[in-house]
Amino acid sequence: DSIYVNSTGDNANKRLTIQSNDIIADIKGDYQLSKLPASVQYYLSRYLPNYIKAPTKYAPEQNLEFTISTNNIDSILAVTLPILRGFDSSTITGSLNTKAQKLTLNANVPYGSIGNFHMSNIAITSQGNLNLIALNVNIDNVAVGDSFLNGSLSVTTTVGNDSVAFNIATTAPDTSSSITLNGEILARKDSLFLTILPSQFYLNQAKWDIAGGSKVVYSNKYLLVQGLTLSSGLQKISAATQLQNNDKSLLISTENLDLGQLGSWAGLAAYQPDGRVNGTIKIDKIFEDVYVSANIKATNVLLGTDTVGTINIIGDYDGSKKMISLDPQTGIFRDEASVTAHGDISFDSTTHQKLDGGIQFNNAPVVWATPFLAGVMSHLSGTLNGRVAFNGSSYEPEMNGTVTLLNAGLRLDYMGCNYTIPSATVSIDNKRISFGKVQLYDSYKNVAILTGHFSHNLFKNMRMHLTLKSDKFEVMNLTQNDNNIFYGNLVASMDSFTIRGPFNDIALNIYNASAKAKSKLFIPLSSGTDVGSYSYVSFKTYGKAQERIIKKNKNKISISIDASLNTLAEMHIVLDPSTGDEIMAKGTGRLQLEIPSNNDIRINGLYAIDDGVYTYTYKKLRITRNFKLQSNSTISFNGPFSETVVNVDAIYTAKARLLDILTEADQVAVTGSERIDAQTPQLVDIILHMKGYLNKPDLTFDLD
Repeated sequence: DSIYVNSTGDNANKRLTIQSNDIIADIKGDYQLSKLPASVQYYLSRYLPNYIKAPTKYAPEQNLEFTISTNNIDSILAVTLPILRGFDSSTITGSLNTKAQKLTLNANVPYGSIGNFHMSNIAITSQGNLNLIALNVNIDNVAVGDSFLNGSLSVTTTVGNDSVAFNIATTAPDTSSSITLNGEILARKDSLFLTILPSQFYLNQAKWDIAGGSKVVYSNKYLLVQGLTLSSGLQKISAATQLQNNDKSLLISTENLDLGQLGSWAGLAAYQPDGRVNGTIKIDKIFEDVYVSANIKATNVLLGTDTVGTINIIGDYDGSKKMISLDPQTGIFRDEASVTAHGDISFDSTTHQKLDGGIQFNNAPVVWATPFLAGVMSHLSGTLNGRVAFNGSSYEPEMNGTVTLLNAGLRLDYMGCNYTIPSATVSIDNKRISFGKVQLYDSYKNVAILTGHFSHNLFKNMRMHLTLKSDKFEVMNLTQNDNNIFYGNLVASMDSFTIRGPFNDIALNIYNASAKAKSKLFIPLSSGTDVGSYSYVSFKTYGKAQERIIKKNKNKISISIDASLNTLAEMHIVLDPSTGDEIMAKGTGRLQLEIPSNNDIRINGLYAIDDGVYTYTYKKLRITRNFKLQSNSTISFNGPFSETVVNVDAIYTAKARLLDILTEADQVAVTGSERIDAQTPQLVDIILHMKGYLNKPDLTFDLD
């Protein structure tokens, strides 16, 4: 800093000019310190002490003790400072003795969070004097984000003479997630000087080292970075400032970064990315309208088991225009296949910047879209060709284009069916991705007509509006491992099969489905909400209360099936999967199957049984019997599975001696040929009558 003093005229009309960096003061007359701006007071007190008088009285000696306690302040913080949460039932105690020049401070906080930084059992102790203060912080558990940091934290600092020496260390059950940071911070005038001593941290089980001696200097509109290097094996990140056009630029370079680790840190772990990242990022005009230039290449990129290839990001961001400019080399490349983006794009509608860019598809594999359709569709195949152009302005963007889909395949994960699309033409504009009429083939080469579109707002808030119609088409092919709520296979005609909603909250509806080939529908009793154990069938122990089985999925899916059942479809009500106990029936009826996103299955309708089998197991004796269902039997579904009512008659035929069921008196009375007949094993029908609620029916038997 520099100061310039210029005094002119006689003493009655003095004039003082002070100039130091951004401070310019022009003062006339007497120099009364209290009337000057605070910034000018500072410079006068530092450089012109003869104009300032010392206090006439000393401050009295103080000995203060204080205690602060909080009760329930989380709700107050939620309204006033939402970035802060928790800090209930906290205590802060301390003392300040000016005579002894001693300060103490102690704090205990059960829980608190600052943004995405969550802490529990926080203990703070500090002691100091007018020259030096030592601060220790211990936190039992610290969590940052989902996985970046999770463990205990210890912070030790010493503050004095405008400097801070710090040591930050974490400990965790898994040592591969710990952090140790060491350094010093020095304050001089309006500048902060940070020196980083040798440190290390773990990111997703990979150890990173920070070389000692790196320096960072920060002040008003000034930044200096020297020798800042992070390394982990072959991976390296370095940052440094350089002078260019009389302005500082920050240059960040990367070498062999593991895309898998970056993906985990960025919340993309579910896509299982792999590959290596190299490139540079240059930031100019750091303290003004920032200007960023990037040239980054990711090679040998994989998403799970799918090979992507090479990803390039080459372009600039102009902060003054809030405009992104992409080089035509930006995109995804693999052999002869590519998706490229180019031109000027802005996502700030307030700038009214002109847009001129596009996305080009050249034999682009559909499989590249797998990460964005996870949980919705899988086993993607086929290629895309075409172009989508961006025009208009950032305030009123215009988008239009046509993309051709060839030899496509997919698995609709909700229903387990594999479909193919020989060809389709997809039209894209500002609001819709339209499919027109597309022929869709199932694994049996049955055909359905797909119509509809995806609605969107420049690819945001995307929603599906799709409809399938067919006289014969596979609409379900699920195993018990795919879905423990219901499973089986169904080939049916249908008036409509619709898919509606955003990708994370989909409503799937099948209306007026009727079996057109041999089909099976399995409904496990154990998945039916509050249905308890069924001791009349088996002696399997579930505990005091059978827990509801819920299939976990990050996407919400609700399913509604309206079906007219016929004898081509078998209904299997699985009573005990461990023994094979079940009711297998063929019959007729119209059923409505509702499965909301919480998997609380509901079925309505009357099912009339033509024939079938009830498999019964008596586990203590390891006896299994198959009862043939009679055609006058019915099952009435009334919403929750626990409200299902059965009126079923079933017959099991066995060989038995009639003599064994007679009383002793009757046995004595039977003589001659009748006794011979009674002692000869005969075919006997055991007739089972099952009535009442399915989970606890009334059972009676007859012999014939």
